Amino acid sequence: MYCKLKCLSTYFGFFNLCDYFCF
Repeated sequence: MYCKLKCLSTYFGFFNLCDYFCF
């Protein structure tokens, strides 16, 4: 299994949403 941290910036850029995606 390989896990990668993926971060998505919000539209306004106030904060980032990060989560690990494993596949």
